[in-house]
Amino acid sequence: MRLEDEVPSILKPDAIGDPSDHIKFLEDVPDGLTELGRKTIQVLGLNSPKHSHLRKILNEIRAERNELIKLMTIDHPMAREIAQTRRKSVQEAILPNKPYSAMAVAFLKANPLPEPITETARSAGGDPFNS
Repeated sequence: MRLEDEVPSILKPDAIGDPSDHIKFLEDVPDGLTELGRKTIQVLGLNSPKHSHLRKILNEIRAERNELIKLMTIDHPMAREIAQTRRKSVQEAILPNKPYSAMAVAFLKANPLPEPITETARSAGGDPFNS
């Protein structure tokens, strides 16, 4: 058998394909949608107490998102700069090489980031939540 003909036993987060086809997250709780997803959860122990830090990671992403939203309402250069940093941090959490990126993707699908305020909207007094 050739290496490229082998079928993986568990998901590899940075492999081709979407892990959310196999595992969905409700907050920090994984649920296997396919046999491959269920096997991955079982082998990695994603639903075991040793992965209780999932909640911590999710809470960090949630806090970054919430701070970004608050900062978007402040018309000050420093607030805009910090908001950009928060946005980048949250967006990086969904990269395949980040731990639990599938959980971060699921969270952001349910709680999307607001669109950045453009300078045109800011100078026109645009409301970031009613554009």
